[in-house]
Amino acid sequence: MPWNALEGNTLTLSETKILLEDGLTVAGKPMKDCYEAIGYGEAYDKACQKRDASNYRDCNKETSFFILQ
Repeated sequence: MPWNALEGNTLTLSETKILLEDGLTVAGKPMKDCYEAIGYGEAYDKACQKRDASNYRDCNKETSFFILQ
């Protein structure tokens, strides 16, 4: 099962998708993992809007820049 790319996070890719798209948490998973995924999702959205990034690579680069500031 593929995992999200957040180091140490126990959410799978599909669980992360459900969390971000539907706002539903996964039973038995730590809330810190849910908050981390939500925070990264918000940073990703802000970074993409900030620079009007046109593709996912631009968004990923801007998100890293945004988080490291």
